Order: sequence, then C-alpha cells, then structure tokens
Amino acid sequence: MIILIEDNLSHALSIEVLLQRRATAVVHVRSPLEGYPIVRAHCARQPLQLQAVLIDLNLPIKHLVAGPDGLDVATLLLDDRATGTIPPLPIVLISGDITPETAAYAQSIGVDAVVTKPLEAAFIDRLLGATLASGPPHSARPPARTVEQARKTFSITQQLQETISEAQLAPPGLEISEEEVWCVLATLFASFRFYKDSEEKRQLGISALAKLGGRRGFSERYGAFIRALKQKNLPYRTRQAQILTMLYQGLEKKQIEQQLQVGRRKLENDITEIIRDLTEFLRRD
Repeated sequence: MIILIEDNLSHALSIEVLLQRRATAVVHVRSPLEGYPIVRAHCARQPLQLQAVLIDLNLPIKHLVAGPDGLDVATLLLDDRATGTIPPLPIVLISGDITPETAAYAQSIGVDAVVTKPLEAAFIDRLLGATLASGPPHSARPPARTVEQARKTFSITQQLQETISEAQLAPPGLEISEEEVWCVLATLFASFRFYKDSEEKRQLGISALAKLGGRRGFSERYGAFIRALKQKNLPYRTRQAQILTMLYQGLEKKQIEQQLQVGRRKLENDITEIIRDLTEFLRRD
C-alpha cells in the first residue's frame, strides 16, 4: 500500500493508475493536515502493509497561503522515522516544478527521492522493488529547529481550521481574479507585461487597483505577501519573494532571468504560480 498526499486530482489519478496496474493499493489524501495523521495511523495499525509515502511539494490549504506544505509533512515524517515512531519506509517528494536548491535541501534532511511529475513507470517499479533508501539507522534527521517550526505550522493551521469558518476567513466584498491581479501588476510595474497593451486591460487594472485600496493599499498587501513567503524560510519560497521584490523594483524580465539564472519559460511559470498564490492571499487578506 502507498499513501499519496497530492492536491492535484489529475496527477493523483495518473499515479493511482500506475500503482493499480501493479496491484498496489493507494490511499489518496489531498490536504497536509489530513496526510500526516493518516500516515501515522496506518503505521500504528498496519506497519507492514505501508510501502512508501509520496508527498506533493505544493499542498495549498484554501484561504491559508502560509499553511504547511509538502516539505513540512516530509520533515515531520522523517523525524518520526529517525526516532522509530514510524517504520523505515521510503519518503518521496514529488513536484511538477522543483528547483535544484529545494531538491538539495529535501535530500539533505533525509528525503529518499525527489521526483518530477508526471511519475514514470520505471520509478514506480524502483519504489515497489524497495530499491530506494528506506531510512537506515544512520539516515539524516531534520534539524531540531526545522522540525519544531514544522510542528508549529501544523498546530497553528489546525487551530485556524477548527476555530475560524471559511466565511469568516473571506473578507466581505473583496473579490479579485487572477486576471485582475495580472492587470494590476502591468498597471503598476512598467517592466512587467503579460497581456497585450489595450485600453480594456488598462481599465481592468485601474479598477482592480482601486478595489485593493489604490497604490498604497496594494503596496501594503504586496509587502505582507512577500513577508509571508520569507517566513517559510524554504528555497522555493525565497525564490518567489526574490522575484516579487525584483518586479517591484522595476527590473525587466531579462534582468531577473540573469540574476536568478533561470530561463524565460521557467521564470514565466514561476510568475504564474506567484499570481495564483497572491490572488488567494488578496482574497482572504
């Protein structure tokens, strides 16, 4: 049996198909808050049946941009594995877009493999054939401070989920789309262009900016979002914060590519992900 913690249903389905073809049962959960306790529960009840845990890197919780992610889940499970709380089963981090820095960090704390989605059949065969490292006694253990921070993030998020309703989290009247956020950025940052310049797009950016409280209101929210990313203290979050800061400073995309040593497509993919997170942040801010 494999436990899969993955919020993207299409990716989850493709992985389930690969495993089912190999007569391997899959327990699929979408939330990090569900995933971690479910792994613990299965290890307590059926420790010999669980073969591995696959964890998506980005596991957003609706309305909570700064909630626990895949690395937080992996960190807690790796600590449990090192202390013998759970068996020495492989813990694998999966992602559609992962930086070398994040991959190196994950492996430094003991993650057995970092794999890019979509997963290939050869990797599944390696996983089921137990050819991955599976937590020998000398395996790396996450630093105590990292584990403490992950547990704190889980605890705070659980409290928020339990005590605050979705209606309370969503501010009345603040509805904004990803398209509006794109247009706001194009309105504010002369170096940032995604949509073709048009009067319609300019008007959309101006009206969306007014909805956010004008330049000052948007700047305050923008700064708060950057601080939220930096507080995660993880390589890929730090990269997002760097991109946002550079955009705010008026750097051209080519300059950002050079400074971060990434290609045009990678940068545009990063910006697209940032827009999604920023939109959620603005909706619940």
